[in-house]
Amino acid sequence: MFFGHKNPEYTISGQLGDRKGIMGEKGITAGFKAAKKQGCKIVVVDLDEHILQVRSFELSKYISRRKADFVSGMIAACYVVFGGEAVLVNASVQTRQEIMSAIEQLNPGAPSY
Repeated sequence: MFFGHKNPEYTISGQLGDRKGIMGEKGITAGFKAAKKQGCKIVVVDLDEHILQVRSFELSKYISRRKADFVSGMIAACYVVFGGEAVLVNASVQTRQEIMSAIEQLNPGAPSY
């Protein structure tokens, strides 16, 4: 799509999406920035490769901080993937608590810390 950037991996609902295999919760920021540089509207945060346990409190914090990306329209949606399951989150219409609750569905019974 853009010179010097990796190609997006997905087309979801007619929009470009890119998978970001983050090493930790702080990787959310870099993943969103990279996706925007690639011209992607959808970010797929894949926790399966490097994350052993979902920490919904921390993940929701970093996703909520990207609210301006959603509100501006730079990012249309974010999928969080863990254990072969996915949830859709959107910081422009969901509170941090709602995002955390959605992410907790991926790892029921685990502490949210």
